[in-house]
Amino acid sequence: MRRFAVVMLTRRFWPLVGGPERNLANLAAEMAARGHEVTVVTGQWNSAWPAQLDYRGCRLVRLPGPPRDAWS
Repeated sequence: MRRFAVVMLTRRFWPLVGGPERNLANLAAEMAARGHEVTVVTGQWNSAWPAQLDYRGCRLVRLPGPPRDAWS
């Protein structure tokens, strides 16, 4: 099977957890478990959160949030 590099973009991700965030986390983890290189890019809504970490076998990258929560 071919190995793919996958980038997923989302406004909210762990530790902000709801239905869509949980579904994306499960999809990313399953793709990583199947050997794909997965990166999730999201906002860093709290300055105490690390900018990068490994989340269930996926690379998580947080970008500084925009002023006034205005990503579109």
